[in-house]
Amino acid sequence: MAVNAEEFNSQVRYPYHPEWIADTDPSPVGHDRYDDRYKILSGDFDLTGAIMKRGREFIPSPMARRSYFYLQLISTSQFPKNHYTIRRGVNSYLLASTFSGKGELQYEGKSYTLEPGESFLIDCRKPHQYRAASREGWGYHIIHFDGFAMRDYFSRIEQGKSVKFAFSPESPFPSLLEKLFGVNAEQSGRNEMLSSCLLTNMLTEIMLTLPDYDSEEIPRKIREVRDYIQENFAGSVHLEELSGRFYISKYYLCHEFKKYTGLSPNEYLITVRLNKARGLLQFSDLRICEIGELTGFASLNHFFYTFKKHEGISPSEYRKRWKNTNRLID
Repeated sequence: MAVNAEEFNSQVRYPYHPEWIADTDPSPVGHDRYDDRYKILSGDFDLTGAIMKRGREFIPSPMARRSYFYLQLISTSQFPKNHYTIRRGVNSYLLASTFSGKGELQYEGKSYTLEPGESFLIDCRKPHQYRAASREGWGYHIIHFDGFAMRDYFSRIEQGKSVKFAFSPESPFPSLLEKLFGVNAEQSGRNEMLSSCLLTNMLTEIMLTLPDYDSEEIPRKIREVRDYIQENFAGSVHLEELSGRFYISKYYLCHEFKKYTGLSPNEYLITVRLNKARGLLQFSDLRICEIGELTGFASLNHFFYTFKKHEGISPSEYRKRWKNTNRLID
């Protein structure tokens, strides 16, 4: 049944805000513009009898939109057997995790059954529908979120051919989810930073469930170039050197490397260097200048400029924030 804004909010019986709909731009939120004028989604819902155990809405700060993974809505809810949602065009990603009953998701031409302990992650800009699929209904945790890097994360996740995930008993995913709700039980200026950290770790757990397609899909020569960059990132690595070392034309190398990794050779090199730098900032007491040198940056200024360009903050500020965040989460 189609519902209007008043019917929608009264039906739900808890503060579930009208969705995040942009006027004309359905593209992922990786751009600078963000439409704060919430408008109700035109779609079909049956949310009668829903019981929210906990939940909260968020209006992300400009800093969060530019630099973090940021929350839009979270809730833990129990839905009766008649529950369903059909929609599209929402500027949000939805991570849902089942804790009781059974649900069914239809997305991108596939159908998924969701039982306790199983989760799904979808791009809500695309048509999707989900419903309760058992007599006892369906209970699940809802996390609507987005972020400047989410398009790239989700592109890699989609390569796994499934948006449904189950985690090993050793996975910290359930505790990360609980920490996310716990952090946001009260308002604090630190919540956005802490939530972004937790969402990053949750996405990492999801990606660790994905099959490794490298050996099957990436050509041997491109794998060799990739491995060479990973092993020699601290030195001087140039396109001309890669072209000569692996007997590939520069044009073909750039084209094929980006085709299979999503990045140019130089972008991949910078990504490896920044990943190493972040690790040293987090887990070592090395000076900033030493970290820049160890990770292949030509000068301290170059390290500062590149790091701030990609992270939005300086290396020293990153180290300070990470240590504060890690202490608060623990």
